[in-house]
Amino acid sequence: MYAFICSPSRLPTILYTMKYSGTVIHGDSYGHALGFPTANLDPKLLAHVEKAGVYTCVVHLGSQNYGGVLYLGPRITLGETKRVLEIHLLDFNQDIYGQVLTFEIGSFIRPPMDFSSVDELKNQLRADITAARGPSQ
Repeated sequence: MYAFICSPSRLPTILYTMKYSGTVIHGDSYGHALGFPTANLDPKLLAHVEKAGVYTCVVHLGSQNYGGVLYLGPRITLGETKRVLEIHLLDFNQDIYGQVLTFEIGSFIRPPMDFSSVDELKNQLRADITAARGPSQ
């Protein structure tokens, strides 16, 4: 058995350079209905990541790389408490159920939030996507 020791200040850098892989599973299509389709993955892939919320990510699918917005945590607005792992791939709209995604977590954008309306949620999703694209876009 090996122990991995690092300073807490280095941990985010290490987490963000690790690659994770999982098979895309069927969700409830809520993101798709809102106009923001997501690839749903088993949240156990990130069981060691304690900080729930929205992150930037890079997704590797086949030979292509895509920017993405990753959500890890409960869907508070839907009244759910179970943890989910969903990734919205930027500029991508294909059926990828059953395919394996490899991804890297990037920067933390925000914590989970409870929205009072669907429009408020959609506006925040747009803001998250803008944040994930970076200042040049």
